[in-house]
Amino acid sequence: MYFCKKKWIFLFFLFTLIYADNSPEIGLVLSGGGSKGFAHIATLKALDSLNIPIDYIAGTSFGAIVGAMYALGYSGKQIEKMALATDWYEVQNDEPKRKRLPYFRKKDTGKYQLKFGLDGVKPVAPTGLIYGQKIILDLSKWTREYEQVYDFDKLPIPFRCNAFDIISGKEVIIKEGSLSHALRASLSIPTIFAPVEWGDSLLVDGGVVNNLPVDIVKDMGADIVLAVDVAATSQNKSRLNNIYDIIDQTISVHGYEKKVHSIKQADYYIRPEVSEINFTNYEISTIRYLFEKGEEAVTVNWNVFEKLKE
Repeated sequence: MYFCKKKWIFLFFLFTLIYADNSPEIGLVLSGGGSKGFAHIATLKALDSLNIPIDYIAGTSFGAIVGAMYALGYSGKQIEKMALATDWYEVQNDEPKRKRLPYFRKKDTGKYQLKFGLDGVKPVAPTGLIYGQKIILDLSKWTREYEQVYDFDKLPIPFRCNAFDIISGKEVIIKEGSLSHALRASLSIPTIFAPVEWGDSLLVDGGVVNNLPVDIVKDMGADIVLAVDVAATSQNKSRLNNIYDIIDQTISVHGYEKKVHSIKQADYYIRPEVSEINFTNYEISTIRYLFEKGEEAVTVNWNVFEKLKE
């Protein structure tokens, strides 16, 4: 009787192990979209609330930042708090705060719209309006616990982000190196942020070539893919009335065919209704609004999360 009981216990645990090994692995894909990426956080909170395990994450641009924080072990609620606690305009400003400047420099604050470097005595046009020193500092602060981890497969959740090499004209999938610098490269929106040197490559925003990297997470091993898309939709001419909308539209149109294919590849696709938001708007009220739009999309697609839970 005792032997029979032990045998059944052994078979139960063996079955549990076999089932666990055969359970499908879930990949999460988060698109780029600038500040609209705050809408991604609602998906993370939903996954947390149902204890749905994510096995792989791939993200582009701002989606890479949100995805990386989740891959490091931050919860959706923690990422939400980080988003509200960060002065996103200050993070993107390379200049020190005016109150910290010496008196003779304060009078020049805001005097010049564009700055040029020098090659000897020859002016050199800037490669972007923002070089991103403060962004790197904040990214390094958020990732410091894992900054020495070279292989992104060794993170709590294996992670990838992508960028576009303007030298070779090819997509670069970043899976190792400095995580903070990888994220900085992935969000280098052309003309806004300066490109990032990465070996022999010069990298800009991954959204230029692949803004919904479903293929990347599938190559990592995902059996089921949940893709969340906050990127711009095609706008009519009357809506394209400033440089930022034009940049957003250019990136969206350039990668349209790739994105259509990515949507077809995804098992589940969620699209929060955030197209009307300017991707450079980081006001606290806008961030909270984006949280709400993300929550609305989660509610509408709650059946998706229930299926992932099964």
